[in-house]
Amino acid sequence: MANSMNLKNNEPELKSFKHDGNSHLLGLHVRNLRKKANLTLSQLSNASGMSVSAISKIENNIISPTFVNLIRLAEGLKMHIADLVTFESTTQSPSARLAVTRKSEQTFTEADHYGFSALCSSLQHKRMKPLITRVSPETKDYPIEKVAHHGEEFIYVLKGAIDIRTEYYKPVRLETGDSMYFDSSMPHCYVSPNSEEAEAFVMWLPDPNHSEEEVNEVMGNVAKIRNPKIK
Repeated sequence: MANSMNLKNNEPELKSFKHDGNSHLLGLHVRNLRKKANLTLSQLSNASGMSVSAISKIENNIISPTFVNLIRLAEGLKMHIADLVTFESTTQSPSARLAVTRKSEQTFTEADHYGFSALCSSLQHKRMKPLITRVSPETKDYPIEKVAHHGEEFIYVLKGAIDIRTEYYKPVRLETGDSMYFDSSMPHCYVSPNSEEAEAFVMWLPDPNHSEEEVNEVMGNVAKIRNPKIK
């Protein structure tokens, strides 16, 4: 069985930039978030465990971040990954407690085998983190790693099929229309079992015993990566 390793160790190999969906906006978005947090590249590097060079290349759209590095950036910026991949400026008052996302407004941020589109992002301070997630097949060069994070998770397959791999159970295959609810603190990952990309609605629900600020920090700090290359 693979050994668990801390998120801040063994930075994954960086890949050349992919111009898909929101990818061309991510670099500027990360830079703006860093400056808003009054962090230098060096400070964000220390907070996230990523190198200054890697963060700089992401901000300048030279490379696209891996899924692991998206989690690291969210950790360093003390936010949920769903908020990290949200690019819309908030124009609606949070007190209204209503938000709508049209299908035509959905854009995706790509990272490794996943693509993320945050839903209803204009509504701040929400307990649930809704996402449309695209899942690609696993490749020999980039095996999909299991990740554990705070809270509970629900997935409903919209298109294709998805294998849910977890730490303590046999893989579960979900076809279009199938759904699954599980504890997110159990290391897990999504994999398309064939050559086609799959798509799912995913809802992350943080632990109710934590404030939003605590949840956003814990989401990054407790994330664990299961690396199949380490014996």
